[in-house]
Amino acid sequence: MLLCSVARPACAVGQGPTATDTARGKSPTVNECATRHREWIWCDDFEQDRLQQYFEYEDASGRFTRAAGVGVKGSFGMRARFTPGETSAGALHLAIGKVPAKYFRPVDAGTTAYRELYWRLYVRYQPGWIGGVGYKLTRAMSFTNASWAEAMVAHVWGGDAPDTNYLQLDPVSGTDPLGNVLSTKYNDFNHFWGRSAAPPLWGTPLTWASGIASRSIPGLTILHRPTACSSTGSTGTCRRARTR
Repeated sequence: MLLCSVARPACAVGQGPTATDTARGKSPTVNECATRHREWIWCDDFEQDRLQQYFEYEDASGRFTRAAGVGVKGSFGMRARFTPGETSAGALHLAIGKVPAKYFRPVDAGTTAYRELYWRLYVRYQPGWIGGVGYKLTRAMSFTNASWAEAMVAHVWGGDAPDTNYLQLDPVSGTDPLGNVLSTKYNDFNHFWGRSAAPPLWGTPLTWASGIASRSIPGLTILHRPTACSSTGSTGTCRRARTR
């Protein structure tokens, strides 16, 4: 996963392989984390085992694992395997910036309130996949207490039927218009507002997604859940080729 604090060329949404590029078979760079850029906060291309640096790693009883040969050009990646009807097969949770509890274990110094965040990930689907793009693919959240109350959530996930094959940006706020936190717990829907999904962005033939979070963010967590590959018809495999 590459997290960036500013929209420099290496991080800007729309930079790197475009939707058209990926549809034409162009792919991201192998071992890109070996060359650092000053605007990068975090990078994991899975060529090294960095799983212990995530504050939570759910391996779904060994079905969501770092594996050789499943990433870009035969590189390492995170592979998720689904059984019929399953809706989740593991997750990676990463924390950065100021956090409300030691449990979150930020990968940076843990002192920064980021104003903007850019992140990108790549997903490769098993040929013939029928599970859609995933209802809860990735999100950025600003936690305000140890109970996981959120000041904001920046969702990138699959749409409701009939748009299950398209990713959407779906941001929500857990504060009032003056920025006072109203949310008191995780997914406090009674205090969320502004939830209005953008038009569909792209569908399953495309293999990269990006997100932006813009707010004064005291503590931010990026969640990657390979629910992008939940299968209802047959056993399936989703290979998270790269997260940036």
